[in-house]
Amino acid sequence: MKKLFFSLIFMFSVTFVKAQLNIFAGAGINISNLKVSGFEGYYTSSTLNYYLSARPTLKLSDNLHISVDLQFSKRGFTTQDSTGIPPGRYQFLEIIPQVEYKIGKGLGIYGGISVGINGGEEYKINDVWEKAKVKVLKKSDLGIVLGLRFYPNNRISISTQISNSLVSVSDIIYTDNNGNKLDTKFIFRNIQIGVAYRFI
Repeated sequence: MKKLFFSLIFMFSVTFVKAQLNIFAGAGINISNLKVSGFEGYYTSSTLNYYLSARPTLKLSDNLHISVDLQFSKRGFTTQDSTGIPPGRYQFLEIIPQVEYKIGKGLGIYGGISVGINGGEEYKINDVWEKAKVKVLKKSDLGIVLGLRFYPNNRISISTQISNSLVSVSDIIYTDNNGNKLDTKFIFRNIQIGVAYRFI
């Protein structure tokens, strides 16, 4: 009898999780820039990249969802100055736990924290992209994410989100011509627009 009781509890628990758990897979564009402060006359511009995403989502209620967005994300920037720092592009594995709240029919607003793992750096030297022998950025990037998600039907979601690094993504110390330490900061800013499909 006791075995039957626990078997029933387990069966209903599995059924509940399956009914509430959705898994989305998607892709989109990533408009990214590495904003640099502390260098006089140094300006960067955004570049167009892409991302791939898998997002398990747990429905706590009709209006409240929690999910973890797992992304392979390409980022980058270009320069418009003569400081000698070349354009760069990067690849990150991102883990983005987030909370979403439905504010209307088929429309949700969400926010979360992004933990990006630096998977590689390339810089454009003499018009040729070369892998960095020494990484300029830290091994990880901690950021904040805010976004809107639209559901035209029960299978497809269309999202747009912005993210911003919370701390500088580089620990390298830069100095001026006199050897004085510069207060430099490297901050990623990204805008993503993408589509996802619900498989489960």
